[in-house]
Amino acid sequence: MTAPEVTMIRPDCQTGSTAPESAPPTSAVSRSGRGGLLRERDYRSWFFAQILSSAGLQTQNIGAAWLVYLQTHSGLALALLIVAGQGPGLLLSLFTGTVVDRLGPRAVLLCTQIAALVASGSLGVITLASGAPDVRIIYALTFVAGVITAFDGPARQLIVVQYVGREHLPQAIGLYEVSLSLARMTGPAIGGVLLGTLGPAVCFLVNAITYLPPALVLLRYPPRFSPPRHAAAPRRRVRDAVRVALRSPPIRSCLLLAVVSTTLVSTTSYFPQFASESLHLPSAGYGALVACLGVGSLPGAILASKLGRRDRGRRVVFAAAATGLATLITGLGPAALAFPGAVLCGMCSICLIALANTVTQLASPDDLRGGIMGAWTMVMPGMGPITGIGVGSIADHWGPRWSFVVIAICFTACAAACWRPLNRTGDRTEP
Repeated sequence: MTAPEVTMIRPDCQTGSTAPESAPPTSAVSRSGRGGLLRERDYRSWFFAQILSSAGLQTQNIGAAWLVYLQTHSGLALALLIVAGQGPGLLLSLFTGTVVDRLGPRAVLLCTQIAALVASGSLGVITLASGAPDVRIIYALTFVAGVITAFDGPARQLIVVQYVGREHLPQAIGLYEVSLSLARMTGPAIGGVLLGTLGPAVCFLVNAITYLPPALVLLRYPPRFSPPRHAAAPRRRVRDAVRVALRSPPIRSCLLLAVVSTTLVSTTSYFPQFASESLHLPSAGYGALVACLGVGSLPGAILASKLGRRDRGRRVVFAAAATGLATLITGLGPAALAFPGAVLCGMCSICLIALANTVTQLASPDDLRGGIMGAWTMVMPGMGPITGIGVGSIADHWGPRWSFVVIAICFTACAAACWRPLNRTGDRTEP
């Protein structure tokens, strides 16, 4: 039997569900509007804990990328760092998404926070002892962190639903992107300062510490909503999730745009080379350039959460086209234009990702959302190793500015290809 077309699926249709979503007692969530979700204590605690954790990871990425670049001076070597960190997500996320469906995101997240703390702490101690560890050690521990992230990513996507419920899902996804944007804004800035003053080991140790707050929040404030679990075997759950995702035009289009967006989310394959060779910036300047992406991503995430509920699919396409234009501005101008261009690039790309994430989740059946968001994690950021090798190789052979040109062309082409399916179905995935 073939899976049904899911473009008409709405959040109030419990497709394949065995039981309706349980509602919590009267709470601030049920009374809050778009801007009121942070008034609810449990969700607010998770929101700020996630900012700390994500900022710590950005800090570690800055230190690791700079260490690898100093030892290799190679865009391909930087791309291999992305392969080590995000390759496991590409290979495992479909499976890990179904594990999250089976066990629940809270249980999975509690395990991943402790495991990530140990991995990052180990890298920090080794770097502190050796000064500059061999790149193979950096790759190995980054790979371990990538395996952990393969479980952590889908669980973070789903825990949002369990904290706020389906009614507030679009606004919660916008706030989720806001938290990541704040992390992208503060993490590289902190990482650049720590890298230039205290060294990369401190970047890694700071990241390890930031995994404690999310674990404490999950223990103190468990989520109140419990969506239905999928009772099928893991292999069947993976097959069902893939089938639904591939047969849904809006989900399929959003996954394609997510693939291209990894070139701007995972910038370590060409940004260090661009900052050093094209803009002639020191390490602090590289950190500031990446931080500009975060500065722009914050208003981009807020914009995505404030856009009306109608025509969201169409706005995904507009955001993709705008991201392509912003990428050209960033990569082809002088240093004075690169920084404001990076701000614009961060704003457009995060608005695109937040809107595409929302369309994907709202078009997903409740009992398969974990598996489908595993597919989302598989491409965002799981496809980062593949796109990273591509843009890193372009930077090595043609120069880092050409990486921006190719990325802009890809965004423009995907926007054109996705116009019809997203424009035709944009409102039918709205609550």
